[in-house]
Amino acid sequence: MANSASSPKSFPWVFGLAGLSAIWVGVGFGRFSFAQFIPALVQAGWFPPAQADYLGAANLVGYLVGSLAAGPLARRFSVPWLIRLSMLTVAAGFLACAHPGPFAWFAFWRFMVGVVGAFLMILAPPTLLAQAQESRRHSLRGLIFTGLGLGILFSAVALPFLLRFGLGGAWLGLGSLSLLWALVFWKAWPPPVSLLRGDEVLKVRMSRPIGILLFLYCASATGLVPCTVFWVDYLVRGLHLSLGTASLNWILFGLGSLVGPFVGSALGPKFGFQEGILMSLSGMAAANLLAIFSQNPWALALSAFTVGTLAMSIVSLVLGRSGQLAGLDGQREVWGWMTAAFSLTQALGAYAYTYLFDRTGSYHLLFGISAGVLLAGVLLGLWDSRHVKKD
Repeated sequence: MANSASSPKSFPWVFGLAGLSAIWVGVGFGRFSFAQFIPALVQAGWFPPAQADYLGAANLVGYLVGSLAAGPLARRFSVPWLIRLSMLTVAAGFLACAHPGPFAWFAFWRFMVGVVGAFLMILAPPTLLAQAQESRRHSLRGLIFTGLGLGILFSAVALPFLLRFGLGGAWLGLGSLSLLWALVFWKAWPPPVSLLRGDEVLKVRMSRPIGILLFLYCASATGLVPCTVFWVDYLVRGLHLSLGTASLNWILFGLGSLVGPFVGSALGPKFGFQEGILMSLSGMAAANLLAIFSQNPWALALSAFTVGTLAMSIVSLVLGRSGQLAGLDGQREVWGWMTAAFSLTQALGAYAYTYLFDRTGSYHLLFGISAGVLLAGVLLGLWDSRHVKKD
């Protein structure tokens, strides 16, 4: 597989589709689909609203723990087997919740799905990208991270239909599809490639460029919170638009997420990874500001689509920049730092924004703060670019 992937005339489709499946299962299903389950769990009487919300929080905590544990575990155990077992764990987590049970049972599985979802996000892309010829990596990154958009789009469109068969049917449906993905690509996972000699030990240290990249990625996480947490509520309760309009906006966000990785793959080679990140941050800031200054349904749809597109563009660009700064062997560790920082920022941001909204009742304040943080990231990145040129 590695030999054919490195051929200039071939594209490593098997690696791209394997990575797409891992991100789709671990993050698209494991994380983003649960938002659709929360009201269904409450309406079916499986859990009261507070406990249903805590199940979502358990998944976020698990994702953060997995972000911190992925690197150390990958140094001690086989990466292909960690990926395979992680995909199986996601499938088991869905199947185990197909019948009503104690809160602790559900919380355990939502936590574990969060842990292994982080494993898949951190371990799968660098392992696969290392197998491909350098000229193919931009397109390969785009294909791998398409799994994010597909997962979000699936949760927006298909899951409501699955829920018509009851909660058990929806859990079984996602679990079965997750298991199918795991089995189809069971043999597709290659061993990690290293450029180091046997007696060399890689030590990645924090540097100014890596620290700035961390801030830029955290800025994108902050800019994403209002759309992923408050957007539907803003349209329905804040602007009194119909639920159908709000659902259409969320579908457009999902479509943007599907396009975003390919936008990042185009920006990276043409402008450079950091420049592409700054362009995407600027666009996200403009989209947040658009939500403040316009209540036109078309403008709001454009805002949702833009945030979805550029947020996922940044994911692909940050992974590329991590490899640029740390090399092939250090990419996984730096990418793990980025993923942990992103998940922590999103979790803290969600709580902070919820507190602010409870105190002020202002959606516009949330969009304004996000736009300000995004623009601060752009200014920091521009300063860093000038500093590098002077050096």
